[in-house]
Amino acid sequence: MKRLILTFATLLAGVLAFAQSLEGTWTGKENLEDNSDGADVSATATVSYTIKGESYSTKMLVVMDMSAEAEGGEVTMKITITGSNAGTWARQGNILTFTPDKRSKPKIDVKVEGIPSVLASMLIAPAKRELSKGLKETERYKIISLTDKELVLEDILTEKEIKAGEKADRITFLKK
Repeated sequence: MKRLILTFATLLAGVLAFAQSLEGTWTGKENLEDNSDGADVSATATVSYTIKGESYSTKMLVVMDMSAEAEGGEVTMKITITGSNAGTWARQGNILTFTPDKRSKPKIDVKVEGIPSVLASMLIAPAKRELSKGLKETERYKIISLTDKELVLEDILTEKEIKAGEKADRITFLKK
């Protein structure tokens, strides 16, 4: 009998965790560092989703700092990319889907520091294109865990991505 009660209590806790509300602002952060090829590169990406009713808005901030030794000494560069978009969201069980509004165009800004203007112009257009493309795509995630303060999501890969050997990423979001 005790074992049966513990089993039901565990199941109930799991159901209640998935019954938590997603409304509010959720922010996740990822860091990347690479010290190969004679250059130090560090990047921080911050993504936030604000969910209200059936709609959402997303904001993204990516800051990349790079430094490398050159003939005249150390060269440092910084690229800051911001982007935002909005759309609708849906949840079916533990699957969360964000669908951007097809009528709206993502807002994107790219700033560069320490880069010659010729090189900067070559970097800005492709960076804007890539972020715009990403903000226009429907995103699907598996909810790994959900509490009133923390949301852990895992990418749902397409068959093409799986065949290419990609691995699903997990990201933890904290509620503001």
